[in-house]
Amino acid sequence: MEHDCNSRLEHLWDILKDRANYYELLEKQSNKISKQFEQLIQLLMAQEHKVKGPITLQMEQTRSTINNIINEISDINSIINRSRPPPKDNSDTNISKVIQSITTCSSVDEFIQEDDDDNNNQLNDNELMLLVKSHAKHMELNQYDLLDESPSNHQLETIKNNVRSTKDKIQACIDLIEQVPHTESFHNHIFSRIDNDDDSDNEEMSFLSLETNRHTKIKRNFGDLIRTSASTIYARGNVYYFGGDDEDTFMRYTIADGQLLEEEQLVGIPGGDDIGLCYDGDKLIYLVGGLSNDNFLTRVDSFNIDTHECKNVGRLPFRFFQSTVYYHNNTLYVFNADAGPGEPQLKPMAFNLLTKVARIISNVDRFPEGSTCFDGKDNIYILYRGTNTYLVFRFTLSTKQLEQ
Repeated sequence: MEHDCNSRLEHLWDILKDRANYYELLEKQSNKISKQFEQLIQLLMAQEHKVKGPITLQMEQTRSTINNIINEISDINSIINRSRPPPKDNSDTNISKVIQSITTCSSVDEFIQEDDDDNNNQLNDNELMLLVKSHAKHMELNQYDLLDESPSNHQLETIKNNVRSTKDKIQACIDLIEQVPHTESFHNHIFSRIDNDDDSDNEEMSFLSLETNRHTKIKRNFGDLIRTSASTIYARGNVYYFGGDDEDTFMRYTIADGQLLEEEQLVGIPGGDDIGLCYDGDKLIYLVGGLSNDNFLTRVDSFNIDTHECKNVGRLPFRFFQSTVYYHNNTLYVFNADAGPGEPQLKPMAFNLLTKVARIISNVDRFPEGSTCFDGKDNIYILYRGTNTYLVFRFTLSTKQLEQ
């Protein structure tokens, strides 16, 4: 009873840590999405001001003309009535009210009467002469013509069409994102399968977060369904098991619901043991080398995780097994390839997936053996176990240089 309770507690603790890590990743993703949309909104606002700029300038010019004409009408009315002109207001604070008054009045007399403040302050002869001269000069300097056409709708229609097209594209992108399965709880993690020395039926795997530097372990009891010699890789929320015991099969464990799906046949390519596996980050898992029916393989095969279609991509010039493979820029990089008992370890190789050409990428006589890790950019790091210490080497793909 106590053993069962402790096992349940360990299981719950593993799940709890997994969900905590998952929440942290979701929170970071949420913040990144908000920042992306903030940038999009800022870009749209900048484009709005850019497009509206010419229209805003025309509005200011039209407002200025309207004020000048109103002031001139006021001066003419003052000359006719020998009254002192009211103070001129060129501000644009009441432009909407002025526009409404102009559009609702049926004649200039009605507009003058609406705007007249019953000013009884009369002009004397000298003031009237000065006002007439000033107005005559104003008439010479300012000539007003009717506009030949209304504001063009062509630009507006173009903008409407472009905005509609942009909205459709954004919506299409969001729809596409929503179609992707939300199973990436272990994105940016290092996956490893843990060997059990107690001959139990427990299958244990570990995920090391590169962001939090925390391990998450998942332990499941699959009985004898999983072959201990099967080659394992993580891709898009699933753990794939290829081959094992010379079988040409694969199995898939879905992390989201904890289900081990039924074993399926690899059609057209061999399975085997100790296969070098590599995920390209999209939809293909590459199977490199391996051991099948006591024969070392030279194969480079691909497995489509969406369709389960298997293809032979090419062959390498050497037979080997137990390799570590990395994908980068349409090239597979092969390290730690074992050519068999009594044979030296093969030097690092590169296989171009486009040209199907393989080549040795290091001429170091004794290339260090050990656990390797790719930084996703240009460097392979190697942890070499010496006699009394561990050494870390870095191999740079672009320069083919090995440094300690």
